[in-house]
Amino acid sequence: VEAVDPALQPLTKVRIQGLKKVFDGNLVAVNGLDLDMYQNSITVLLGHNGAGKTTTINMLTGMLPASGGDAEVFGRSLRHDLHAIRRDLGVCPQHNVLWPTLSMAEHLTFFARLKGMVHGVEAAVADMIRAVELVDKADVQSGALSGGMKRRLSVAIALIGGSRLVFLDEPTAGMDPEAREQTHRLLTAHAKGRVIVLTTHFMDEADKLGDRVAILSKGSLRCYGSPLFLKARLGVGYHLSINVRDGAPSAPIMAAIDAHVPSAVPKCVAGLEFRFQLPLETAGQFGPLFRALEHDQAALQIASFGIAMTRLEDIFLRIAVESEEVVDGDCLSEAPGSPGPSSSVRSRRS
Repeated sequence: VEAVDPALQPLTKVRIQGLKKVFDGNLVAVNGLDLDMYQNSITVLLGHNGAGKTTTINMLTGMLPASGGDAEVFGRSLRHDLHAIRRDLGVCPQHNVLWPTLSMAEHLTFFARLKGMVHGVEAAVADMIRAVELVDKADVQSGALSGGMKRRLSVAIALIGGSRLVFLDEPTAGMDPEAREQTHRLLTAHAKGRVIVLTTHFMDEADKLGDRVAILSKGSLRCYGSPLFLKARLGVGYHLSINVRDGAPSAPIMAAIDAHVPSAVPKCVAGLEFRFQLPLETAGQFGPLFRALEHDQAALQIASFGIAMTRLEDIFLRIAVESEEVVDGDCLSEAPGSPGPSSSVRSRRS
């Protein structure tokens, strides 16, 4: 867990202490969770299905009673002051909860008034519709909206009314890339004055939006800190990826790498892509290595090569492997259509 800057301490507005949820007497969904969340920031909860993310949100919103522990929300106890806490809540659930015959504007008006807004409701609704960039859909019934538009409406409902604690459970699921990017801008712009808690299965989204990222596994907190902190503390350094031509032998390539970075660890030397793990402290040796690979590119039958820093996804998978939730996938192919590691150095393809 990353140490907190003393200047951030006064902004601790959600303090989870030993929160626990047990189903059916023996199924522990959340196991003594301790976690602080801060105003003016976005906290991302990561974890495989069943890790306890949604159960944690459901307890903090009062949808499920906690089996143990407590949480302090803006100075109020979850166990004793839930009704008061709910006045500050905004929630975007995992599945849309919308009335198909109500328009977008009608939904936002209803929830703004439900949250206690009396004055300026019409202006607030208009502002929020502009913020989610759906002005032309303001009077369209929600049942006629696309799946991505419904998610944007659900996010808008969570934010309307000045909610100080906002929970967003996979808010961008079903959105196209442009809508996701728009939602990212929206959340960043509306973080001031709020505690925003978000779950997602998109690692790039967690990396981009998360001021702090909490990774849960089997109901317990495994690590918590800024993406930069997690990469520095739990990362493995750099990943060198070499795409080779069919039939290219691995031994000469491995020898070339060993000559410049002896501590390089082969992670996958099979098929048409060879992957190596390079320690952080070897960065000064990359220049000579890349020049050698480029000089001997034809002889080594290299099509292209690139290097990338540890990604948040790598941290997530490492935690999963250590928790025995997934098998090590070093030599597994990328899912169809998924982006590979972003390369900071890339040779010319020959």
